[in-house]
Amino acid sequence: MDFIRVGAKMAVLLWGAMLVNASAAFTIQDITLIQFKLPKKTAFVTSKGTSDSCPGIFVVVRASDGTRSITSVGEVLPRALVTNETSKDAWSGAQAFRSVLLDQSLSGDSLASDRETVGRWMNDLFAIAAEQKLTTQSPPGKERQLRATLCGFDMALLDLVGQIYGVSIAAVLGGAVRKEVAISATTFSADLDGDELEGKVDSIDGSYRAVRIKIGLDLESDLKKLRAVAGSLVAEGRQREIWVDVNQAWKDAPHAIDYLSKVRDELKAAGFTSRFICEQPTAESDIAAMGEVTRQTREWAKTDPFRIVIMADESMWDVEDARKIVALDAADAVNIKIVKAGGLIKSMELGQYLASAAPGIEVYVGGLIMTDISATANLQLCMALPRLDYATGPLPRTHSYPAQPASAPLAYTHDRTLELPNQPGLGTGLDQVAIKPFVTKTFPAEQMP
Repeated sequence: MDFIRVGAKMAVLLWGAMLVNASAAFTIQDITLIQFKLPKKTAFVTSKGTSDSCPGIFVVVRASDGTRSITSVGEVLPRALVTNETSKDAWSGAQAFRSVLLDQSLSGDSLASDRETVGRWMNDLFAIAAEQKLTTQSPPGKERQLRATLCGFDMALLDLVGQIYGVSIAAVLGGAVRKEVAISATTFSADLDGDELEGKVDSIDGSYRAVRIKIGLDLESDLKKLRAVAGSLVAEGRQREIWVDVNQAWKDAPHAIDYLSKVRDELKAAGFTSRFICEQPTAESDIAAMGEVTRQTREWAKTDPFRIVIMADESMWDVEDARKIVALDAADAVNIKIVKAGGLIKSMELGQYLASAAPGIEVYVGGLIMTDISATANLQLCMALPRLDYATGPLPRTHSYPAQPASAPLAYTHDRTLELPNQPGLGTGLDQVAIKPFVTKTFPAEQMP
């Protein structure tokens, strides 16, 4: 990818109006980019592919007001199957973003003002991202380019603001509206068979409200899995929900409706009476098709108490997508992913829009293959969103990798419940010693903060 070199003239145009009192300002003195690849202990399979590692870039920002120095961190998670973003493009894009943020300043004397400044910086980075020439064969459209890279910088900048003022990112976003967040489900890989799933369901923690399964590889195999899971739940007498993530595998409305009809019959025959959540049954680009499926399931519900909830995932990136979904009444629930929105600020705007325009839509904060750095960012968002019905994005990744990059890993307070970290900002730093064996390169070269 050709990354845009932004010179002094462009920097003045972007942020010339934001100059602050130098004696009070926190100036960004350096930004280190650390590319890494963490092997997963167990590969994870979906209908879209298999993941056996977590590649990414840590964005480490150092700022000072002359007497006090602060180091903040963000995590870039380029995923070709999620944001159509390659590691190569993310690396070049991160260098472009770094070049324009160096030597920029925050006032250090007004949280509201500095929060607005970061918002303006991010809007300008979005504009720069749209001008990048990507190497991927399936670019997502200029307005969606480099969303995961943008997310990593958004995270680091909000961490910086939070640390300056001694408050959490949730407070920077507007304030925490809940004291704790419960992890809603554990997610099982699509390659598990019915017997394996049944055994795992029997042993999962009782505090999970749902069993989430990746499906979409083969309908008959999926029906066997669901039959086994439903039988296990009915036998234990728990009113857990069954939640499947199809990852677009059913493609169009006719197939999705036909498959859901078969799933409904299978679950009812097993005696399952709780809610059934179906995540992204149709193609990402065809929101109208998802709307057809949603209308059909609501029609079934008029004469049958068995409840099917249709959730948008791949079709949901940002507020523009939310407007389309609301206009077509295409889903009962939506999945907010910070990497697809382009960060916490845009994710918060998305949550606020939904609360205002469609208060009946359920909100889920999901994740992907990530470390506790991004999981902690998800927790901060979960605390601040106006509405939150489901969360797996903040799930601690303590046992997922051979090393833990977070200096303050997430830990449950009770059951599967999380509270805000005690530290300000993001709530964790980067453990440089732990991550060192998995670093593939840095920028500037050979520089570790």
